[in-house]
Amino acid sequence: MAQPPPTVPLALHGVSLRVPASWDLVGTYGHWRAGQLLLASERQPRMSITWQRRGTAPDLRRTLRAAGRRLAREQGCSQSTGEQQLAGDGLIACHPSPQGEVHIGIRALSGGTAVVWRQLRPGPAAELESIASACSAVGDADPARWAFHGLDVALPAWWRLEGIVHVAGLVRAVWFHRRGGRGRVDQALVMRRLACAARITNGHGVAGWLRAQLGRDETLTIERDDTATGGTLMACARGPGATWWRRLRRLHEDRHIVAWIDEADDRLTVQEWQGRGDPMGCLRPRPSSQGNPLPSGRTCA
Repeated sequence: MAQPPPTVPLALHGVSLRVPASWDLVGTYGHWRAGQLLLASERQPRMSITWQRRGTAPDLRRTLRAAGRRLAREQGCSQSTGEQQLAGDGLIACHPSPQGEVHIGIRALSGGTAVVWRQLRPGPAAELESIASACSAVGDADPARWAFHGLDVALPAWWRLEGIVHVAGLVRAVWFHRRGGRGRVDQALVMRRLACAARITNGHGVAGWLRAQLGRDETLTIERDDTATGGTLMACARGPGATWWRRLRRLHEDRHIVAWIDEADDRLTVQEWQGRGDPMGCLRPRPSSQGNPLPSGRTCA
């Protein structure tokens, strides 16, 4: 019996799943309420994953048929040959096309979340079923996991991803926190993962590299530095107030920084938190989850 291909975690906006390790995450769109992920392999599109949170139970058949009509327009597929159960709480449909069979699946997950999987090229139904069956979602007020492009963090409730930058050698993601999901932003989190950590630090250590990144009026206080033994660095970067009124009152802005190096992957990860209340603790994954490959089969940033 053929062994199933290895998989890696992929989690965004409260939707968690596992995808083949050879697939790339090539597109992220939308936000917590609704969005889309595009996955590809060997420069060929493989699957589209969309989600929507309405707070009410979705109409699975109506949504599945709407996705089928879109599939017919974009890929020239015929009408569905029938619907079958998917993971006990969803449906899957098969649409014939001149190139082969294309499948669409939908599930109703917790928090009124409807997730739709759509194959972008002909493939077996088992491929979609295995991905959809392992998918889960969390509600608005629940903690969420975020795993993409080599980053893997678990954040408390009401943290929302605002943007991702992914270029060769760098991943940068920004989250904002609003108390109860409403009102003004009271905390901000930035995670960066950089390739070639040894070349970046250039013998000066993580502390030396951080000092070189400071603004003109910032100072860095090292609270702990265990990076020489594979541990973490904790520091505070203090700068002048962000507004003239805060500067007039001689108030400062503090950025609480945690940094570490994954020796096996030669990657430097920097966590920066700023806001009200107690600083966020270290988000470094446990040793068993460090070095997870990306959804591209690589462990690079």
